[in-house]
Amino acid sequence: MAHHGGDRADADLDPDTGECVRPYIADGEEWDDPVPPGLFLLWARPGDCAGWLITGPHGPVGEIGYSAPRTFEVEVPPTLQDVDELVVGVLAYHQHPGCAG
Repeated sequence: MAHHGGDRADADLDPDTGECVRPYIADGEEWDDPVPPGLFLLWARPGDCAGWLITGPHGPVGEIGYSAPRTFEVEVPPTLQDVDELVVGVLAYHQHPGCAG
């Protein structure tokens, strides 16, 4: 059984064979994600459902602290710098490394 987010580095290894065990991924299925970890921003103008933009990664997730508030500065994309109102959503992304991590 896979153990995610726990205290053992070898939790995804079969104890008898040492092979990587991924019980939630079908045989032959690839789940390698080319998206690097970091902060991603979703930029949009209110009411404009087609005019959104995603930027990132803006910083490595592994260096983000969770015990205190942090301030990040990111330049507003040129196409959105002159708008009257802007909505920004923040997503911190990092895929579970599994056996390779």
